[in-house]
Amino acid sequence: MSTTVQQLITSAFRDIGAIGSGDTPSTEESNDALVKLNQFLASWSAQGLPVYQITRSTVALTGAASYSLNGVARPVKIKAASVVSTAVIDVPVPILTAQQWATIQDKAGTAAFAEGLYYEHGYPLAKIHLAPKVTAGTLNLHSEKPIGSGLMEVRETLVLSGAASYTVGVGGSLATERPVRVLAASIAAGSSISRGVRLVTAEEWANYPKRGVGGAFAEVGFYDAGYPNATLYLGPIPANGGSLELFSYMALTAFASLSASIDLPPGYERALRTAFALELYYEYPRESGVAVDALKMAADDAKASIFGLNQAIMGSPAGPPPQPVVVAPPPAAPAQ
Repeated sequence: MSTTVQQLITSAFRDIGAIGSGDTPSTEESNDALVKLNQFLASWSAQGLPVYQITRSTVALTGAASYSLNGVARPVKIKAASVVSTAVIDVPVPILTAQQWATIQDKAGTAAFAEGLYYEHGYPLAKIHLAPKVTAGTLNLHSEKPIGSGLMEVRETLVLSGAASYTVGVGGSLATERPVRVLAASIAAGSSISRGVRLVTAEEWANYPKRGVGGAFAEVGFYDAGYPNATLYLGPIPANGGSLELFSYMALTAFASLSASIDLPPGYERALRTAFALELYYEYPRESGVAVDALKMAADDAKASIFGLNQAIMGSPAGPPPQPVVVAPPPAAPAQ
């Protein structure tokens, strides 16, 4: 269940005995505490603790070599990236032997591209088999055809109709002269195709040779983690159109006001409240007898729990495991 920033601050004041049950801090105290709470969240970000989910976001590609991530919450770390292209993509199709074709299991499925082509040397019509079946697009066929007493290498473009196989020859579904041998084939299809981008270090990016080259997809990406706007560099440079898909670690952002809602995963609210209470411990008058050791133990336990949860679900995005909070004893009363 979500709570508000004011409620969290009030609970922290109550934990240290600065206010009694049912009381609330003054407006001035609450506003001061909001500033301190946001500073505290920033310090947690440096430790990798407030990262509690992997967020998927997309950036429209415009043909640029790099993108300042405006409009996208600044990632702490990008976990994975891919380029999704809507252009017509030409993908090679392996030419299979009869034995290799026999091992293909998904001959009835459909896809934007085929994983294999088998040329059956029938007569008078030969037959081309594709798996999976391609619903739309064209087959670019490189083949040898007879010319006089010799052979001629020919390239042809043949329209696909979604069939699993096509007869080839005069009068066939692919009405062309029957090839003696198919040398190579590729399928061109206009479809949303996604290809992963390998994230590299600054050193790898500095040595990458194709930063200024254009292409349908990017092979590598470098995230500079700049502040306040980070930049993602891509190489080769994807063409205008399509989108960049990012899976990123996102940190808790600063709270805008005391009335803002706090909706945190299980365990985070307790960790934030108890740890923040310790931040306030020496700044406000409080009742005697506050069990600061118990509060410190609760804060350490809650902080370790969410760090362990992040580690188990996502791996540690940054920083070492949290260290116990050290609370100095209160200053001695002045001598009378």
